[in-house]
Amino acid sequence: MGILITIYSTNHIGTEEYAGRFLRLMEEYRFEIEKINLSEPANETYSLIKAKNMWVTEEPGLYDSDSDKMIGKSGGMYGKGKGFWYQVHWWKHPSKKTLNYLTVYLSKKVFKQKTREIFLFFTELVENMDATYGYVTNEESRNRQHVTGTLRERLPGVFWLNYFSPLFVDYLGKNSISEFSWKIKMVLLLN
Repeated sequence: MGILITIYSTNHIGTEEYAGRFLRLMEEYRFEIEKINLSEPANETYSLIKAKNMWVTEEPGLYDSDSDKMIGKSGGMYGKGKGFWYQVHWWKHPSKKTLNYLTVYLSKKVFKQKTREIFLFFTELVENMDATYGYVTNEESRNRQHVTGTLRERLPGVFWLNYFSPLFVDYLGKNSISEFSWKIKMVLLLN
């Protein structure tokens, strides 16, 4: 079990611009991506051009329960290197905002090597991916706090490092959030 860095965004992140932002950060923080693919297993040799092309590859959309049919376009990709992997998934719905996500999984060994950099890496991911919500936690904590549903109905939990966008802060109330007696690190990045 390892460490998860997860970012959610309501922006359409399935663009070459977002791909470039993420891949630049991975390079800047010395996460050397070795293999990529549109789905598991990630077995194609990494190149920046190939990764950007995969990132923006559109598939038929996803099932929309409101209309009971496949809607829009979706996409995603996987990548991996020594001691880490990442997954991005996006859905471009024609008439409503969707929650798109990016997860970076780090082995505990890699996390220990980069612990001091994780806060900065997470902060830059939040900014570059225009995050709505995000967190850093170990896999055990995430699994222990898991509740069925999506971010539209509930928060996945309160973790070692959390990001709440102004949208969430307004909804939950800044005073409510700051009054909790959490014994964890928390970050509120307000615009």
